[in-house]
Amino acid sequence: MIGREKKEQIIAQLHDRLMTAQAVIIAENTGLTAIQMADLRHRLRDCDAAAQVVKNTLVKISVANTPFAPLSEKLSGALIYGIGGDPSSMAKVFSETAKKNNKLIIRGGALAHSGNLDDAAIWTLAALPGRMELLSRLAATTASPISGFLRQLNEFPASFARALAAIRDKKKTKFCNHNRRKSDEQS
Repeated sequence: MIGREKKEQIIAQLHDRLMTAQAVIIAENTGLTAIQMADLRHRLRDCDAAAQVVKNTLVKISVANTPFAPLSEKLSGALIYGIGGDPSSMAKVFSETAKKNNKLIIRGGALAHSGNLDDAAIWTLAALPGRMELLSRLAATTASPISGFLRQLNEFPASFARALAAIRDKKKTKFCNHNRRKSDEQS
């Protein structure tokens, strides 16, 4: 049994984490080994999230007055809580772990200010590209018209230079042909 002070500390830490989180994913743990749990935690840490196993009564107190308050009705059983900033990346980690191991069952979750998600929504979220991939796509899409515009700007002086070179070559050819004719006429 943990003491009252320790419980209050856990509640405060969890509440603070929930206040800054963008998403929470809930999964039922029906027998993951310590190594599998460590792997799940490590992979979530890589996507700036954390996995916690906390008593449901403490979580119910912690989610009060947060955007995740509606989750309190889903809190029963041996649960693992994924809390973090990138919902898609977290969903990918949970779904990949659940595919590999049937002892992890995704029960649902919530997005900050968007309400609860069921397990099917979490699986759908896992199929979406992650935050970094979306940002790189946005950067490429944003840069494409700019780079095309710059290519067009560079094309004008380049085509002008090619036109001048063509005129020069044409005059040089005329001049050379004219000089040959004169030399042929003189001979």
